[in-house]
Amino acid sequence: MENPSQSPAPNAWLEKLELDSWQAELIISGIAIYGSLQLPGLIETLVNLVIVNLPGDYHYLFYFVFWYLLLAATTFITSFIGHFLLRSLWVGLVGLASVFPNGVNTKSDLFSKHYLEQAARDFSDVRSFNQKLDELCSLMFAMSFSISLTMVVFSIQLLFAMVVSGILHSLVPGIGIKTAFLGYLGLMVLPALLGGILNIKPLRDKPWVQKIHYPLLNKVFGKVIFLFFYRPVYYINFILNTNFTKSSLFAFFGSYFAIAIVVGSVFLLNSNAILLLENALFARSNRSDRIYSLHYADQSPSEAPFFPEIESDFIDKPWLKVFVPILGRDEGILKKRCSPYKDDDKLSDKENREAARAARTDCLLNYLSVSIDGKPVNRPSLKKYDHPRGKTPGVMLHIPLDSLPAGEHTLQIDFADQSEDGEKRRYIIPFWTQF
Repeated sequence: MENPSQSPAPNAWLEKLELDSWQAELIISGIAIYGSLQLPGLIETLVNLVIVNLPGDYHYLFYFVFWYLLLAATTFITSFIGHFLLRSLWVGLVGLASVFPNGVNTKSDLFSKHYLEQAARDFSDVRSFNQKLDELCSLMFAMSFSISLTMVVFSIQLLFAMVVSGILHSLVPGIGIKTAFLGYLGLMVLPALLGGILNIKPLRDKPWVQKIHYPLLNKVFGKVIFLFFYRPVYYINFILNTNFTKSSLFAFFGSYFAIAIVVGSVFLLNSNAILLLENALFARSNRSDRIYSLHYADQSPSEAPFFPEIESDFIDKPWLKVFVPILGRDEGILKKRCSPYKDDDKLSDKENREAARAARTDCLLNYLSVSIDGKPVNRPSLKKYDHPRGKTPGVMLHIPLDSLPAGEHTLQIDFADQSEDGEKRRYIIPFWTQF
């Protein structure tokens, strides 16, 4: 008969997994590094969709959504790479300790005996060092997931805030989208302020505070704010907050945030997300003293052109092909500038479609002002065109150059679009001719 005392404990498999978790951690880190490195590209695709499809009123708000998503992605990337390196170091030290269990050899003639004795005292307990390294590696997973899920939650809440703001603005036009958006965010900050007030020592032990403090902040506000990430985030945060001192936890989280912000800023500055800010959009390409490669199809690194583009800086043809993207911001302005075409009952369906297209062309020609060397180009040939790179919607202009002499020329494109400061949106593209 089997001795019950020798039967495995119900959670023996979990204890064994905890002891050998480094193996699973290395595998997960390798997979996670590869997966997390794909996240910035996915976020960039979403950024491009917003730029192309949504009006400018929402661009500023979406900038913060993508900023938090990039912070989450970079937290994943830096954490998993750091974890993989530290865990690999741990494996190497474990192997080294198994080969040389006595550690520093004080009988070596590499240094003096006194020198080696001091080294042996400082580096005697490699197993203790490995234990701390092992604990750090295990904590990094929990810490990175807590921060990343929090950033994702912030992005989701910002998206929801935009939806609510848009609905409120449509119902009450006097309330601006940004005003409604900031008001919603203010409401989201209230639970944190309330929690801080209820947790001060003169209040937190009072019976009425004990009755509402935990249920209100965790079971109500916690679930509302963190949604389906509520349990994993709160599990991690409660365990970390109650087992670390405030200073050590602040240092740990602070270092994580500092690294994530630095790496995230690098990704952000190289992302089209920066174009969601009006100042960044208007600051691009309005200088005549330099050449921007993004204006030339044979030089542009962009996967989706969001700025006017010609074939090359050197033109050897009598025609200049100019692609002008018409993005979500432009469409929002065009809707305000041009009334939608109304079908004429006297015309056939085909004739009405042609008239609608002609009205659209007139609207675009009034929206865009084109000049070469300061001389206006009156009503250039304009055709709807979706760029093969990224399927960016826009128009293709064909401008005759046969009257231009050989040499340097300047193409200038002005949009009937102004920033909040009254600055006009303008693009200056130098090019040279020889034909």
